[in-house]
Amino acid sequence: MNVDISQSLGMIPVLYIVLNKSTNIPICCSSINRIILGVTPSLRPEVWKFLLDYFPWSSTETERQKLQAVKSDEYYNMKLQWKRMTKVQEDNFSDYRERKSLIEKDVNRTDRTLDFYAGDNNANLQTLNDILMTYIMYNFDLGYVQGMSDLLSPILMLLDNEVDSFWCFVGFMNKVEASTEYTLKQIDDIEDIIDANWEKIKNNIEEAATEALEKRKVILNKRYNNNTSWFRKEIKEKCKEKREAYTKYKTSNTQESRDTYRRIRNETKQLVRRTKNEYWE
Repeated sequence: MNVDISQSLGMIPVLYIVLNKSTNIPICCSSINRIILGVTPSLRPEVWKFLLDYFPWSSTETERQKLQAVKSDEYYNMKLQWKRMTKVQEDNFSDYRERKSLIEKDVNRTDRTLDFYAGDNNANLQTLNDILMTYIMYNFDLGYVQGMSDLLSPILMLLDNEVDSFWCFVGFMNKVEASTEYTLKQIDDIEDIIDANWEKIKNNIEEAATEALEKRKVILNKRYNNNTSWFRKEIKEKCKEKREAYTKYKTSNTQESRDTYRRIRNETKQLVRRTKNEYWE
């Protein structure tokens, strides 16, 4: 019989009953909704097993112990499948070989700055590798995708148990896969809506784009007509003055004519720069 303890006992007693080794009171599924703010770090290794669907919420402590024994045997049977694979088998199994290589590369660079994974010949890295390799045998259709080592890493670091970490990782990946499928369905739905209304959407885009371009054209023309008439004449006169100064400098080759030319040249540059900024204000 399920007991709804969420309403009468609150958050802390709920977790206490979940973790209480001396009771066989099952947990009602409605209690899940109470867990929204996280739990004390020391309780997380046990609570995550429920949240990641390793332990059923309606299970008792006795049932969970039996489940762990069954899941442990199942895990090591799958692990033996790839452990016993010969080199000849690997050479003739390209998909497996490629995934194994990818796991090895990812594991070697996963969270190496953390103490749990730091150092050479770290046993935790080997455990991380073994869990991912076993997951290939569990779900070969998905196999291994780059980055899965980063998803497994915090689970293993928290639980510090190979079997428990594997099954919690399985539960996590199932949740991710379900979420991905829902997102893909949403994308398909959007695509269907666009296809069904494409002509209307296209016309709206064309009208909006045309209107925006026309407004921009009017603004540019207005700026050009209002702003360019005065500085075009000033720049033209300054450029003429610069050319005359340059001719005089080359003809006389005096220090005075040289200084005059450089001054007018700098004035011309400043004028062009100033008028350009004023035009776009």
